[in-house]
Order: sequence, then C-alpha cells, then structure tokens
Amino acid sequence: MTVQLTDVSPVKIFYSELLPHRSQSKETSLTVVLLYTMSMTTKTWERTNTPGLLQQAGYRVLCIHLPVIAGNEQEPSYPLKGAILADTLKQLNALDCILVAPSKTGSYALPVVVRGGYSISAFIAISPSDSHRFTRREYQILKTPTLILYGSIDKPSSAIALENLQHIPNKEVVEVHDAGHNCYVDNPDAFHDILLKYLATVAKRRNNIS
Repeated sequence: MTVQLTDVSPVKIFYSELLPHRSQSKETSLTVVLLYTMSMTTKTWERTNTPGLLQQAGYRVLCIHLPVIAGNEQEPSYPLKGAILADTLKQLNALDCILVAPSKTGSYALPVVVRGGYSISAFIAISPSDSHRFTRREYQILKTPTLILYGSIDKPSSAIALENLQHIPNKEVVEVHDAGHNCYVDNPDAFHDILLKYLATVAKRRNNIS
C-alpha cells in the first residue's frame, strides 16, 4: 500500500491482516493494530504468536510496518510520522482501533493518539519513544483509554516514557515481570495475559456504550 501525502514522496506501507476465525460479535468486533518499524520485522510479532492469539480471540489484527519514503532507507521526519500512520489507518478502515505501539513506533503513534483527534478505542504503550514531545497538559486532557506496559528490568530510558504518560487520566500501568525493554518478546506469556484481559475490558466497555 502507498500513502501519498501532500508535497511528500510516496510512502510505502507494508502490512498483514488476519481476520477472526469465528464470526465477530459485539464483544470482539474490534481491530487491534500491532506496529513495527525497521528495527523490527513481522517475525518479531509472529515469533511471540501475538497475531495468532488475537485472531483466535476474535479480533481483526493488522500488523503495520511504518518505514520509509519510497527509494529511501531513512525514516520520515518526525512531523510526517503521525500523518503517515493516520492516513494508513484511514485506508485500512482502522481509525477506531486498539493501537499497540512498542518502542520506536511511539514516534508514529503518539501524534495520532495525543494530537490527531481520532476516536482510537484504546492505546497500548510499550515504552514508546518521543513521549517528551508532548506537554503535560496534552496528556492530562487525553480521553483515550491507555494501557502502559514496561519491563521490570527495562533500561532507565524507558522511565522517561512512564514519567510522561503517567499524566494520562484514563490509564492503567502494568509491569511485566522478568522482562526488559521488549517485554512482549522477553515474557510473551505474561504479556499476552495482560493484553487479552485489557482488550476484553475495552470490548466490554464498547459493547455497553453501543
């Protein structure tokens, strides 16, 4: 898929999609978006079987690679990243998704969640980068339900993300035991247990509202 932004070279987006095995019900008719960048591959998620478990649980799953301007091996500049992700979600009919953003993908996800004005169903932040680019006030007025995950033996740099994101009012903060920066890889069983329980609460809340 190609995203064409004004005055910008076309941006190539690679993604994979899994549809639920069973017919979607109101409880599970949600899209979960797993982001990754050049520092990851789809096999990072596949190795943990995260997409497959979500598919079995009845969710539509999108794995989106947020990479490069066509013909260029460098990432787009920061101001463009939010626009690229937002346009991608629009084209994939996923603007009301649950957005899972680990590490460097935070530079794409946070502009959409904090400043995009979209009705994201929930945000799952796994030590995301670039959290310092937003003010405390912006976090304080954010209404998107947010799950903040971090590894118990993560490096100190991730403490910055935790310090900034703690100002989000509608949040849960969960430590993944025996895991480092990539807690979803280091301890996938614990990660999946936390993830699936949180998704169930989001689905239940959405069903009650509808």
